[in-house]
Amino acid sequence: MKKLLQRAKSHILSDSSADTDTPPTNTSHQSYPTSHHSTIRPPTARDIIRYRQHFGTNLGGIYVLEKWLFPSLFPDSCKGDSELDYILASIQTHGIPQTLSTLSAHRSNPLTPTDLTWFLHTAHGTSIRLPIGYFSLPAQFSNRTPFAPYTHLYTPVWPSILSLIRLLHTYQIGILIDLHSLPGGANPSPHSGTSSSTASLWNNPQNLTLAKSALLFLVSELRSEENIIGIQLCNEAAHGAAERGMYSWYEDVLSSVNEIDPSMPIYISDAWDVAEAVKWCRGRDWRGKEGGNPVVIDTHRYYTFSEKDRNRSPQEIISGLACEFGELEKLIGKRAAGGEIAGGEGEVDVIVGEYSCVMDAQTWSHVPDLERSKPELVREFGQTECERFEKATAGAYFWTWKMQWMDGGEWGFVEQVERGGVRAPGYMMWEEEVVKGKLEEAGRRRREEGERAKGGHEEFWMRRCPGKAFRHEWFGEGWERGWEDGEGFFVGRVLGRREGGGEGGRRKGADRIGCLEGWVRKRLEECGERGEFLWEWEQGFRAGVKAFEKCVGL
Repeated sequence: MKKLLQRAKSHILSDSSADTDTPPTNTSHQSYPTSHHSTIRPPTARDIIRYRQHFGTNLGGIYVLEKWLFPSLFPDSCKGDSELDYILASIQTHGIPQTLSTLSAHRSNPLTPTDLTWFLHTAHGTSIRLPIGYFSLPAQFSNRTPFAPYTHLYTPVWPSILSLIRLLHTYQIGILIDLHSLPGGANPSPHSGTSSSTASLWNNPQNLTLAKSALLFLVSELRSEENIIGIQLCNEAAHGAAERGMYSWYEDVLSSVNEIDPSMPIYISDAWDVAEAVKWCRGRDWRGKEGGNPVVIDTHRYYTFSEKDRNRSPQEIISGLACEFGELEKLIGKRAAGGEIAGGEGEVDVIVGEYSCVMDAQTWSHVPDLERSKPELVREFGQTECERFEKATAGAYFWTWKMQWMDGGEWGFVEQVERGGVRAPGYMMWEEEVVKGKLEEAGRRRREEGERAKGGHEEFWMRRCPGKAFRHEWFGEGWERGWEDGEGFFVGRVLGRREGGGEGGRRKGADRIGCLEGWVRKRLEECGERGEFLWEWEQGFRAGVKAFEKCVGL
């Protein structure tokens, strides 16, 4: 076991059998960048934090105020539910000094050591989605906006955010920075910062330019923070934003982000149309100027707001979850047996950035004996969501953690974790001895699994295309790298415990590659191979990851 752990350690850098294959159909006449020496290095601690399967929660209404989450903050005279409504009413009612004091207290130490210990060892979370506003940033990002007269109230906010990020790093907790509120609003809801009821970000050059500047500031300021898993460009873009230039703006922002930090994962809102977002991502060729930063799609899943869901029973909603992300699963299955990224398609990783255990009162009206049945149905609903999202996506974040009315009912991460409705994947809770035992078993099987995979790949293509020259050794190289990367992610927590790693170094469990499509693309960029048969390296890599995960029971 000691030798296995030493070998696994060599597959992680500190930051100080094959399926029946088909090649991609669009590789024969593609123009490829020049081959180069491999720059692949073992996955770093930062790689693991960024690319692992995510299980977590949104922080809640701390840096973007929402009245329904913290109603007592809002004076009785407040005319709306947004951050700006609070500012106006509080200044009028209490004056500027008291408003500043109240805001500072609200945003001081939003997560305590007790909270974070609970998050690691009871919830078994990996990361937190952190909603902030453009008004949370230094004063220049509020110029010519409704928040411009009140920037003095926000002076302490950005330092508070940085302190929280660095605190979470000591626990090895990742953070997805979500620019939840954008100038003009990416959507018409109050969580965009105002109660304007308009999505005035889109088609407004001034707002789009200011939003882009805010995002570039975030990338520049946070690129050295080890636990930033990504920057989200906007939250819940309004229905129809794609027709108003959303994807053109994404490309514009991505082009500039690439000049600052091409490794920073960028998360995008799907504007409530995940199929269209997938189509856009697939069209981004990593080999050319469109490649740039890794991109992850953020989609939200609520089952309480639409008439369709209100008219269904809880049992119907729960059973319908089996169909969620079906087309995405088909695409991922196709890629596992093909070589589409090698052939030029962009990566497609998806996370569920928000979900809850809430169902509408009309839905509950379908249930007889509601008082007795509801707790178990809520638990079943949450568990089914978690299982489905874990299988079909790269991770999910519950809405939400912090609110005035803790533990939060069906909106509350704490309550749903404690009641067993929301739970991490089982492997995130394995004891160290279980992880080590599975690693040892995988080590015994590696050679046999590799020989079977490589032999099967060669035999398949000899039968299908007799006499044709291939680069089957690339499949083998990819397979070995895929196995080692799977192992590196899997054993990272064990090594973190053995080497310290702060509070996060004491957590149990294992990790797996969650943002696999982005990780495949990263490895293709680094492997050095190019040309018509790069798809063989990709197929081998995917097969190696899959073989390792199957051996350890992921």
